[in-house]
Amino acid sequence: HGVDTTPQVFIDGERIGGSDDLERWLADAV
Repeated sequence: HGVDTTPQVFIDGERIGGSDDLERWLADAV
């Protein structure tokens, strides 16, 4: 997926990204 950091988070097949990206994604989901 062309990323340098792991782990990468996937939700329903969509790449969310690393922990910071997941935090933003969860904040936007509410």
